Amino acid sequence: MTGIAIYDPRRLGEEDFLAGFTARQELLEFLLRQLRNMGIEGEAGHRVAIGQRGMGKTSLLRRVAIGIARDPTLARTLLPLTFREEQYNVRSLDHFWRNCAEALADWLERSGDGEAADLLDRELRGPAWRGADEAADAFLDRAARTGRRPVLLVDNLDLVLDALPAEQHWKLRRILQSRRGPIVYAASSRFPRQIGDPQAAFYEFFRIDMLDPLNEREALLCMERLAAARGEAGTPVMEIVRREPQRLRVLHALADGNPRILALLYQLLERTESDTAFDDLEVLLDQLTPYYKARVEELRTELQRSILDAIALNWDPITSHDLSVATGVEVTTVSSQLSRLKNLGLVAEVETSGSRAGYQLAERFFNVWYLMRHGTRRTRQKMQWLTAFLQEFYTAEDLKLMRGHAARDPASGDQGTPYADVRDADALDAAAEDGGRAGLAEAAASFAAPSSPRVPDAARELAEDNFGAAARHLGDVLDLGGSGPFPTDDLLYLLGLFEARGYGERLIAWFEQTGRSDRHAPLHAAFVAHVRGDRTLLDVNPEVRRTAERLHARLAGRRSGARPAPSRGKRRGRPRRQPG
Repeated sequence: MTGIAIYDPRRLGEEDFLAGFTARQELLEFLLRQLRNMGIEGEAGHRVAIGQRGMGKTSLLRRVAIGIARDPTLARTLLPLTFREEQYNVRSLDHFWRNCAEALADWLERSGDGEAADLLDRELRGPAWRGADEAADAFLDRAARTGRRPVLLVDNLDLVLDALPAEQHWKLRRILQSRRGPIVYAASSRFPRQIGDPQAAFYEFFRIDMLDPLNEREALLCMERLAAARGEAGTPVMEIVRREPQRLRVLHALADGNPRILALLYQLLERTESDTAFDDLEVLLDQLTPYYKARVEELRTELQRSILDAIALNWDPITSHDLSVATGVEVTTVSSQLSRLKNLGLVAEVETSGSRAGYQLAERFFNVWYLMRHGTRRTRQKMQWLTAFLQEFYTAEDLKLMRGHAARDPASGDQGTPYADVRDADALDAAAEDGGRAGLAEAAASFAAPSSPRVPDAARELAEDNFGAAARHLGDVLDLGGSGPFPTDDLLYLLGLFEARGYGERLIAWFEQTGRSDRHAPLHAAFVAHVRGDRTLLDVNPEVRRTAERLHARLAGRRSGARPAPSRGKRRGRPRRQPG
């Protein structure tokens, strides 16, 4: 049965590791193809894969090493050398080259030449390996004896470069650029600062491969492949993939497609420890508590922990000015601490709808953990509401409906028939047109199979400009949650009518005054973007924003699909939109 590794993929046997390596297949093939093109004589193309913790950097490097060893052409010409995850002993180039030699000794032993490996181990204790130049020459000589070109699979490259004296960077660069010189395939949790410094030796030296979060399709496919590889043990997960995909989609939305979190999720689903998305979430958070708690305690000062706390509990991106207010710390001090937290990979700078940058935790599931473990009762309640909303939104029935509309949905990228149907177009035209009450009432009366009679009731009230009664009916439709498939189309239809009748801002206020902006956060964020512009979504945390973007795309599709209103009469209740 295939094993699963969460933090250290090296502990798995090769076959188990390969069976569990289900993501990044296209990137793997690309990297191996590049190595075939370089061969033993070609110009080296050095690369670094950059991704947050848990994105599969260490697994990717190991998979490249195995790919070289199992490819007849690559195995004859290349020498894959793997290192420990953090090379804390590197303070100068001689330490680095000795680490390379130790990796070479490991390769020799795995290749069946234990005698050569033992000899190299003894040589490493001698004086020939003590100087930077001497160690480099000795390593290159030993590698050349194998008849292969070294491929240095270096994890945490940023730590290695930071530890080396700047003047030694140029020496390392010259060696890496030499004929038949080593090829570096590396990984890093952040951009090494030397790559972006025009005065540094490694400015634009490495080609970058970004390890982005797995998208929804990739995550589900990985779950299915792993369940199949684990045979009978994977049956519970296979059943969930087929019958309850919404549970996986909810956790994917909250975990931001992090492969490590998804591996943990797989384990708990296989053990059948929980049966709802929120139960899944709580078990995952409990398992990760020691790991995330240690990350917080790694911070050196109370000030750094205070700023991290304020960012995490705010959840949405927060500006340095607002952080200063929240922490009572001068904004200049806040800014310098933010730079340190960014360098540590804990905080990310993001765009907002305004002129100032926002800051949020870089690892999104870390933020979810922090909210649930350190937030107020209200904060934890928001997370529970979001999980419930996503669970209802991603029901199997609703997903079938979404797939049925996908060819016409603007969010799918298809440029065919607009998503809005004739009913929506007629209703929005009538709603926007002065004196259009009769048309709106007629559209409401002919509404096709709503999930609740409150839908046409709300449309009729809007026809008479009875906002309060229409909002109460909308509230009744929102409260249908838990009694069946989420009424997505009904809600989007009603929201479009409210906005078309000029009640956009008033309905936003209603959401906030009734607490529904928290209970139905993605729907609220989508409607705010519909009324005020899609840049407002930049001010929303990613966990809410991902679903809000999908809802907003469908709302925008309904608006763009409506026929232009006749030129006669005046629009009521809202300003005329400017082109573009």
